[in-house]
Amino acid sequence: MAYTALELITRSYYLSQIVSRGLQTVSGEQVTDGLFLLNQLLGFKGSDLRLIPYFQEYQFDTVQGQEEYTVPKLLYCDSLTFNIGTVRYSLREMTRTEYFAGPRVDNIQSLPYGYRVERKLEGSSVFLYFEPQAVYQMKLWGKFGLDSVALTTDLSLTYDVFYLEY
Repeated sequence: MAYTALELITRSYYLSQIVSRGLQTVSGEQVTDGLFLLNQLLGFKGSDLRLIPYFQEYQFDTVQGQEEYTVPKLLYCDSLTFNIGTVRYSLREMTRTEYFAGPRVDNIQSLPYGYRVERKLEGSSVFLYFEPQAVYQMKLWGKFGLDSVALTTDLSLTYDVFYLEY
């Protein structure tokens, strides 16, 4: 069942007893203020990853010769692996300096062994070195969340109900 941002905002006004359920309705200005505060709260929770209580797996396929991949809603990457048959290969996380400023030969296609994750609007970019020589299904474990929402955004697609109530 969908749990929209508008529903969360409305319930918050009722539960805080700012608006009396059954006697009053939440006004347009209150909804606008509530959406602003909800987006501020989501931004804060996305910056302090301790406030997101669970990890999720995300899978994506590489493209031969492509270095950068966008992972929507990714706030933090804990691990990145891929399999060839029954053998799992883990990639080594690299610092920004190691990845972007360290000495290396560019445009080499081989098995990826290192990665760098950079946050961006609406998610993160994952950079792979070496560029994949074939298509591999990557398995990423990380923390996911929303940076901002609209009134019609279904929050239950990203967050558990207990977390929304929190």
